[in-house]
Amino acid sequence: MKRILTFIIAFAGIILPQSCQKSNADTNTEFQPIVLTKTQQEYVDNGNQFAYNWLRVVNKDQKEDWCVSPLSLQFVLSMLANGANEETLSEICSVLGYGEEGLAELNEFARTILSGLKGIDPSTIFQSSAIALADQGVPFVSEFKETVSGTYGASTHEMDFSNKQAVVDWVNNWASNNTNGMIKKILEVNDLTGKIYSILGNALYFKGKWTSRFKTSDTEQTKFYLENGAYKNVPMMKQKGSFQCTQTEAYKQVTLWYGNGAFFMDILLPFENKTIDDAIDYLVINGRRYGDPRDADIWLPRFEVSTEKMEVNKQLTSLGLSEAVFDGGNYPGMQKGLFSSFIRTVQSAKINVDESGSVAAAVTVNTNYAVAPAPTSGVFEFHADHPFLYIIRESSTKAILFAGKYGTN
Repeated sequence: MKRILTFIIAFAGIILPQSCQKSNADTNTEFQPIVLTKTQQEYVDNGNQFAYNWLRVVNKDQKEDWCVSPLSLQFVLSMLANGANEETLSEICSVLGYGEEGLAELNEFARTILSGLKGIDPSTIFQSSAIALADQGVPFVSEFKETVSGTYGASTHEMDFSNKQAVVDWVNNWASNNTNGMIKKILEVNDLTGKIYSILGNALYFKGKWTSRFKTSDTEQTKFYLENGAYKNVPMMKQKGSFQCTQTEAYKQVTLWYGNGAFFMDILLPFENKTIDDAIDYLVINGRRYGDPRDADIWLPRFEVSTEKMEVNKQLTSLGLSEAVFDGGNYPGMQKGLFSSFIRTVQSAKINVDESGSVAAAVTVNTNYAVAPAPTSGVFEFHADHPFLYIIRESSTKAILFAGKYGTN
């Protein structure tokens, strides 16, 4: 019996380009909300719950600042599900929160989300790309090939996997080309040990401009206090205005919009006696807290964070996927003659945030808190001078594109 060694790779990148030009982004074009069925919106809500649980694991696993893309990971696992047998498919869908409606409903959901995200804001760039590479002579099953190509936009190819350098170069060029050079390398030759039969990948790229931009002239060096009690001086962006604000017992939250409002970033700033873990725990139990318009005084560091080749398998097994999904799982619908598999899943992601917006990219190759109401009068002070969590979402569905932590070191 042949064993599959399949790499699932996901890249994600976000960039907010620096500018000292006009203070507001082009908001003339009103975005059209993504229209989902009741079942599809449940997929988003359940997918966000999966994301919160994953963020909890990532934060415990990573010792430095991190950035991830739940959406990129979900797309790659959905592609993989299309080749799985019934038992493995059921397990993947259960962990991702996709229920028992079947592959047709899952793929239609992915198609709707992907098509809806593109072009809803002319001032924001959102790109999703995918690949499915098969070893020469062990082609993909035609139905699998048609689905990942037609639904997920995957470019499908056969290559001679015995020439590992050529495969690595091809994948890395794809990653770089589809993240605007933000992620230049996701694989190395020594990653391809043993016999490799296929590689699945997804790349997301996001570039958005703040609806209300920070003026570069207001940015100044300010103390930022790290988790270990030390501090460093950082370029702190500052502005005052009306923003959606709220707070819980664990954190303060402010929402910063991009472009015409199709996308936004929530920034969660834990209180002095709370941590990033506390903030994520609140999300796991309660979900997103909605804010109200308030006059606010915002401080936010200009920052850049990269996470390189994060191993995801163990993180997913801690969320409920059995080890058999990755080591011994059956994917007869993917490649002919291959039944037993070993799946390795890695993700790289990067984000740049500055006065005018954010740029992000990612690539993936395979205790209840009481709510403390925010004060309703006075200026809402949001000074992000210590570690915080950030989450980038699409506005109408609230789907999570990117998330991360800043302030460890």
